[in-house]
Order: sequence, then structure tokens, then C-alpha cells
Amino acid sequence: LGSAPLISVEGHQDGGIRVVCLSAGWYPEPEVLWKDLSGRDLPSLSETTSRGDNDLFETESAIVVKKHSNQNLSCCIRNTVLNQEKESAVYIAGQLPSKSHTELTTTRN
Repeated sequence: LGSAPLISVEGHQDGGIRVVCLSAGWYPEPEVLWKDLSGRDLPSLSETTSRGDNDLFETESAIVVKKHSNQNLSCCIRNTVLNQEKESAVYIAGQLPSKSHTELTTTRN
């Protein structure tokens, strides 16, 4: 199994907040699923998978969380051969930006 999914907030996009999930060290190529608090699948905006020099896969998937959508979400990376997975969750707190809001400030330590 690869690394636990790393979820990061990337900024404002399409009237919502772009959230990215990254995980590496998988073999074979993993499946990536975004889920809401109830466990329902959420559609990803984009997904890229690449194979490193060590023949292990790295995957990155993005989703846009919009106003009035579920702000609790998780990213699940699944090895379909072994039927095992790793999952990380995030809660986007506070008011999501409206369409007129064009800037999101993120502070990182």
C-alpha cells in the first residue's frame, strides 16, 4: 500500500474551493474516490496518475467544494487487487466564497 492521502486546500476555483488529494507509493495503479460524510461518491474535477522510477504509482485528484455542497469530505485511495484502502478526511469550515469572491488566502506553517 502507498502513503496515506494528503489533502490540501489549493484556492478558489469556479465559485468554490479547490481541494487536492495526493498519494504515492502504490502498486498496481490505485483507484481514487472522493466521498461525502454519508459515504456517497463525489465526482472529481481532475485526476492524474504517474509512474515513478521505482515503478510505483503516484496519484493526484482534485475536487471543487461549492457553496451549499457538503463541506465534509474524504479522499480514499484503493488498491483494487488487494481490496485495501487508505483514507483521509477534511472539513471545510466557514463560509465558502461566493461567485463574486475571487481571492482566498491560505496560511501554511
